[in-house]
Amino acid sequence: MILNGLAHENAVMPGQSYTEYIEVYNGSDKVENILIYQRDYRFLSSGESFYDEPGSLSRSNARWIKTGQKSFVLQPGEIVNIPVQVNVPGETSLVGSYWSIIMVEKVDPVDPNQQKGIQIKSVIRYGIQIITHIGSTGLREINFAGTNIVREDSVLYLQVLIENTGERMLRHTIGMEVFTMEGKKVTQLEAQLNRTFPGTSTSAYLDIGLIPPGKYNVVLVADCENEDIFGTNMQMEIPDENGFIPANGQLNADQKPSRAKENEEKPTIDPNQSVWGIQVGYSKKKPKQSEYSKLTNAMICKCPDGYRIFSAKAANPQDLEVELEKVKKSGFRNAWINKIDLSRCDCN
Repeated sequence: MILNGLAHENAVMPGQSYTEYIEVYNGSDKVENILIYQRDYRFLSSGESFYDEPGSLSRSNARWIKTGQKSFVLQPGEIVNIPVQVNVPGETSLVGSYWSIIMVEKVDPVDPNQQKGIQIKSVIRYGIQIITHIGSTGLREINFAGTNIVREDSVLYLQVLIENTGERMLRHTIGMEVFTMEGKKVTQLEAQLNRTFPGTSTSAYLDIGLIPPGKYNVVLVADCENEDIFGTNMQMEIPDENGFIPANGQLNADQKPSRAKENEEKPTIDPNQSVWGIQVGYSKKKPKQSEYSKLTNAMICKCPDGYRIFSAKAANPQDLEVELEKVKKSGFRNAWINKIDLSRCDCN
């Protein structure tokens, strides 16, 4: 058993070194033989994971790592600290995040009395991620690679495929706001926190089982902690049990989501106090207007969760689609259409 976590990350500069420790505990009443080895690690939104030869990935730090012990014996109740020394090369070209994985595997001793023939044995191994960030460097970028509506155990989910197309590891929470085609807010959902490395992808699942069948406008947002936030727009069509999709997504009074999370009191959005805008950025601190000089109609909104930066605004999201493409071509390629609640945000 690993006592101090399955991921260790540090931010250092080229040429620096640091040491981590992996605490291995034998909670059984038998002597355990432990094997230590390295692998590169990557994963895809399809659910596949790959444990490649160490040093084979372009962002592998496996060759920077020395573990000392390759195998040892662990007595019952004993704890052993495995030192992991990371020596970062002094190359100035290093940028972003680098990682690999250290495998800690329990090895059963050979039984000389074992009968001949095929026998099945279970193997217990732990993978500990060793993550090295080069300072705060590296492009941070998320791509929404696609969506699917899937059913599992009679519950309907929106599967959102996310890929890290940047240079730095990101932790992201996927949020979704759902609106009728007329712009009325239906619900707001959130998926669990996930982690992606550059060149890897993952899936987030949002429970849409309580949203009535119909067509909806959706705003998807990936909140990557700190001040990294990405968004996109899509239309979602939820079929009924027979696969039929109603012509509109309006809700009857008895169709609104009724789960506990949705019953929490939230500020009522007055349609007369809300507009749609093209969001190009987000910041915890007040940004400078000069940072968005490329935009002809930059608007900074102070909202309860921070500052949101918008470009054009309109009463309907469809009216912004042409302008959105222009904004993306001007350099804000992660811009998206989002709703501005003027009753909660002060915009100028």
